[in-house]
Amino acid sequence: MRTDATQVYKKRVTRNTLNIQQMMKLEELGLCNLKERDMHTECFFGVEELMQLLPACIVVGGNMYCLQIYKTAFDVLSVRYYNPKTHETICVIGCDDVMPKDESYNGHLVDALFEMVLYVNDNHKEEIAEYKDKLQHYIKSW
Repeated sequence: MRTDATQVYKKRVTRNTLNIQQMMKLEELGLCNLKERDMHTECFFGVEELMQLLPACIVVGGNMYCLQIYKTAFDVLSVRYYNPKTHETICVIGCDDVMPKDESYNGHLVDALFEMVLYVNDNHKEEIAEYKDKLQHYIKSW
């Protein structure tokens, strides 16, 4: 089943923040601190925080791949790292890729961004290492 713009009329609420399990996974990976986040008005990461967490560009084999959010020909919102010069993509995650197994709801952009953060953390650790270091320094000074 494809997630497309017609879903806007079928569902009343779009989830724009991560759930507690996803936040705990980020804490395990050293990408957030739940105690520090508890002091904020919104304690769960949203689309904005995940966009700031993801690197704008990744360099692989001398080629630069840029973060891009776009709609596919099937009207599915997707996130990818894309090289416009060579037209190559190293990773693409669509909202239809992050639907639960029982398809109880359609995928959300925040889930696609979360999966992209996990991909970058697993495959391009050097790109996200600076963020982890700054977060650990901030936690120690807190």
